[in-house]
Amino acid sequence: MIAIQAEAARFRDPATTPQTLVAIRESAVTALGEMRRILGVLRSEDTGVLPQPTLAEVDRLADSVRATGTSVDMEVSGRYASLTPGVELSAYRIVQEAMSNAVRHAPGAAIRVCVVVSDDEVRIEVDNDGVPVIDSGAGQGLIGMRERVSLHGGTMTDGPTPSGQFRVAATLPVTDPR
Repeated sequence: MIAIQAEAARFRDPATTPQTLVAIRESAVTALGEMRRILGVLRSEDTGVLPQPTLAEVDRLADSVRATGTSVDMEVSGRYASLTPGVELSAYRIVQEAMSNAVRHAPGAAIRVCVVVSDDEVRIEVDNDGVPVIDSGAGQGLIGMRERVSLHGGTMTDGPTPSGQFRVAATLPVTDPR
């Protein structure tokens, strides 16, 4: 996230530079804290597993993107507390990667995220507002999202919409259909 925030900063209004730098610093401090905790676990030979992010934390994820000056509209609904940890982690990571891709490849574009959890599935849609996509060709984001979706027997589409947005849409079954 730090690299994406720094890369996108050059496309922002110079007046937002102080807020962008604060967001980059906060992301760096968070990452360093996580690294210290991981090193502490490794040094202590504790075999415990650090908690993985959940859908309850996507609002915080959106806040970190908003702190860079990007407009993010977030809508999460449904009873996600009943999801298996694997499905919930995959849903979180798909949202995270799709937002990162929007910031990286369409700097300045507003982002809309919709996550709906039903009894049968988790539906995720992440759109940008149609700012031309800058394709660096270097990332693995879409591939990684497809792999996560496939792991759970879900479906995913990505690409331009008729209205000129770029959309990532994924559906994960709540239970493995295989």
